[in-house]
Amino acid sequence: MDMPDATQIVTAAIESQQTGHLTTACRQYRQVLANNPRHVDALHLLGIATHRLGQPALGAKLICRAIRVSPKAATCFYNLGIVHSDLGRAEDACTAYRTSSALQPDFPDAQANLGAMLKSLGHLDQALRASARAISLRPDFAEAHANRGDCLTERSDPAAGACACASAACLKPELAEAYHNGGNALTGAGQLDAAEKAYGRAITLRPGFAEAYAGRGLAVSRLGRSGEALADYKTAHILHPGLATPYCNRGNLLRDQGNLEDARSAYQLAIRIAPGQAEAHSNLAVTLKGLGRYDEAASALDEAIRLDADFAEARFNRSLLLLLQGELRTGWQEYEWRWRGSLKELPSPGFAQPRWQGEDICGRTLLLHAEQGLGDCLQFCRFIPLARRSGGRVLLQVPPQLVRLLSNLEGIDGVVETGAPLPEIAVHCPLMSLPALFGITLPDLAQIPVPYLVAEKSIVEAWAARLAEDNALRVGLVWAGSPNHRNDHNRSMPFDALAPLFSQSGTRWYSLQLGERPRFDTAIEDLSPWLKDLAETTGALSQLDLLLTVDTAVAHLAGAMGRPAWVMLPADPDWRWLLDRQDSPWYPSLRLFRQSRRQDWTDVVARIGEALCALDM
Repeated sequence: MDMPDATQIVTAAIESQQTGHLTTACRQYRQVLANNPRHVDALHLLGIATHRLGQPALGAKLICRAIRVSPKAATCFYNLGIVHSDLGRAEDACTAYRTSSALQPDFPDAQANLGAMLKSLGHLDQALRASARAISLRPDFAEAHANRGDCLTERSDPAAGACACASAACLKPELAEAYHNGGNALTGAGQLDAAEKAYGRAITLRPGFAEAYAGRGLAVSRLGRSGEALADYKTAHILHPGLATPYCNRGNLLRDQGNLEDARSAYQLAIRIAPGQAEAHSNLAVTLKGLGRYDEAASALDEAIRLDADFAEARFNRSLLLLLQGELRTGWQEYEWRWRGSLKELPSPGFAQPRWQGEDICGRTLLLHAEQGLGDCLQFCRFIPLARRSGGRVLLQVPPQLVRLLSNLEGIDGVVETGAPLPEIAVHCPLMSLPALFGITLPDLAQIPVPYLVAEKSIVEAWAARLAEDNALRVGLVWAGSPNHRNDHNRSMPFDALAPLFSQSGTRWYSLQLGERPRFDTAIEDLSPWLKDLAETTGALSQLDLLLTVDTAVAHLAGAMGRPAWVMLPADPDWRWLLDRQDSPWYPSLRLFRQSRRQDWTDVVARIGEALCALDM
């Protein structure tokens, strides 16, 4: 019987490989190589089979031997790219895919895989070009559409990303990645119910899809279903212990719940798995800051920025830490990163006119526009007279609640309500960017006059007539901020925590709390029906002896008016209240009462009770 030749053996080996008999295939390829060590197909296909048997390093060596024999074999470079990818050699994989594409320009698979690798490296523009090239070569290439969608999502265009992923799902309904990537896009677009369904479909198609569980966990977490989110993260951990994302997402959820120690552990596990993930270092820093471990937080932020110097969130988080520690000049510069990168909380102002950089604008109009919360505007409008020195007209754009209050503010020529048509302007500047332009430091704050906001005479007279005349100490109350504020669980307190104060003799209590309120007994008078805007609130404050408040806009309003207020602060305060001090360089009339223990207002209320007793003496 004639011995089979090499071609017959390779053909038989390919059949073995295709039917899953990889060990048999390897033996057959080695039989060929025993007689011809330079047989390209045997080397190449043995490398693929060896890789699939769990020996990727050996597989790469065998494919490289094939390439040395046949350096223009595009398929060899393509499969080498796959092996490099599985070995975590992303740059080497890109090189292999590029070479494959150069050797065979009409090879869509090489372009698609190149796009996926470039995306994993964060080279989104290049990844989009590679995916587009793959689609141009094969318009029905579902995987390329799915990868293009994920790139668009990461480039902050989730709507386009969702469309691309929907195309992928239509082309190949059984492609789990199309639904997973679509879930990412829908999550980015805020369509959380649709995202949950997309991730669920991906999991149905591939029950072991750890990334889909992690993605669904994020979606249901944002829907307020934290228990389900934690369960999905746990499943992702079990399916893929080497995946850092679920640990990072779990840390975010635990941190938002106030469980900082467990959040810290989750971030540290994520970093152990993926030490080069800048986001995990930045999130760890925020948690360490919340725990009062400021030096460690600074180190974690330094590492995040070392890994990614353009990581806007880490730079912004560093600004908050610097400002909290009183390093204002450096902090303001870092604070400008709030407009860059992936930070979603601050929509771009979207003005066609250039940003004002502090230059002289004599004869032209500068628009200063509010951003973030009402309290931020009240705090930073003190810098407007400095901007007025530029020589131009100054307009101020603010939310409707502030229009009447700020209409007579020193240094402005007019107030425009946010969303209303604007007159012609030459330049614009966010209100909270003024300190960076002027290089404001803590000592500089003492040079800016306070009060800088006053109540209108007619409003004061109306409130004087409204409140009862007696000799009691008039104390206003605000115990909660907006429930939509990300940090509200930290800064707001339950109304019942104030109960020990209400037995104080000689005190008349007034509520300035807006929104849902508990039923008051007759000892507390509710002023909220008259508080239509903050101009009305100035009238109420003008008639009170003291305001007792958590960190809200009303605290800033009282401080800007020079009215006495005691501010109850969490152990992890907002940056503007600084650290370890009972006074505020921003507002001389304020006194600060800080938590001794996180989430515990008992000691704060007890100290306030003692201070109120001292006022009566």
